Amino acid sequence: MRWALAAGLAGGLALAAAFPPAGIWPLAAAGPALLAIALSGRSLRASFAVGLVFGIAFFFPLLAWVLNVAWFAWVALAAASAVILAVLAIAQRSRSGGSGCCWPGAAVSASACTGITHAA
Repeated sequence: MRWALAAGLAGGLALAAAFPPAGIWPLAAAGPALLAIALSGRSLRASFAVGLVFGIAFFFPLLAWVLNVAWFAWVALAAASAVILAVLAIAQRSRSGGSGCCWPGAAVSASACTGITHAA
């Protein structure tokens, strides 16, 4: 479980580094890949924890610009986004059926996330 949390943390930070100001765009593929590897073979509770760590590592640096509005808005937005990603990590894990193959579930999670984002 510890290596999965570390992989989730590394994946979230890698994905955050893919966006400006760092802008290391090849990390945009490495971040979600690390998340998919970390979720492979995990229980639903562990999937939630890994997804939450990934979301915190990704959204808190990414949404730091919201500090210009208010610190509590930044914390609330980043935390809510991390929780949504953690719930989607559970969905991804349950869609993979425990087989270790997580790509079909990742596509479902990505589609659900896109639908949630565009519906708001």
